[in-house]
Amino acid sequence: MEAKNKKRIYLSQFSIITENQFVLLPYSVATLWSYSKQFLKISENYELASDILFIKKPIEEVMDDITDPDVFGFSTYVWNSNYTDTLAKRVKEKYPDCLIVYGGPQVSDSDPDLFKKKPWVDICVHQEGEYSFKEILLQNLGDKDWSAIPGLSYNINQQRIATEKSTRIRNLDEIPSPYIEGIFDGYVEKYSDYTLNAILETNRGCPYKCTFCDWGGATFSKLFKFGEERVYEEIEWMGQNKIDCVVNADANFGIFKKRDSLIVDKLIESKEKFEYPKLYTTNWAK
Repeated sequence: MEAKNKKRIYLSQFSIITENQFVLLPYSVATLWSYSKQFLKISENYELASDILFIKKPIEEVMDDITDPDVFGFSTYVWNSNYTDTLAKRVKEKYPDCLIVYGGPQVSDSDPDLFKKKPWVDICVHQEGEYSFKEILLQNLGDKDWSAIPGLSYNINQQRIATEKSTRIRNLDEIPSPYIEGIFDGYVEKYSDYTLNAILETNRGCPYKCTFCDWGGATFSKLFKFGEERVYEEIEWMGQNKIDCVVNADANFGIFKKRDSLIVDKLIESKEKFEYPKLYTTNWAK
């Protein structure tokens, strides 16, 4: 029997590129895929059509590498929002049936004119994206009833329709690690012109409510932890793959004094064993 053609997913999370060619691996969108692909209905009906896009190149050059996308997920940050908008608009012009999904810190939670300003966007995901993105992929196989998925706003004739607020993921170990799952295997060699840095996430949430900050919308909230063994395996992967700099994404590293000291010990062990990582940066407990 001939294999069923799978729907083609593209994902992007374009990094800052410094003068010395330091770039961040696209951890956030890789996590969406590592979570979603564990569900049989998704793995049977979708495929990741290419490496995750994270290196900024001329838009036309990027477009040449995109073929018949069915779903395109864009992770937006202040340093990539203009570039992302330009690419997403071009994708929609060339492939009008492609479902364009935006997530990330630059997505407004409340702008009523969001889809008038960005009519090429079909769906915006607010807060954590793993549950929502999985449900989007499942609904995209059926009647596309986005109203049933919490944590979204979606585009109906440039009108913003918001669904109910999503609930946070309490058991973070439901989310497979993109590093351990092998999503980035081979990237170091393939992108050898760049120095790849990796994001390490050991918990989510922040108990404080600083007026100048919105930590992914999870400020003034309970902290949930990833399992320690998972974190240790990720650090091992980073050492083995010669990751120069590990960027810790926690809001308050050090808040769990004993646990976080053990994580530092693991980083030191990796440095002694592999000579990597060479740098570690984090956000300290307030």
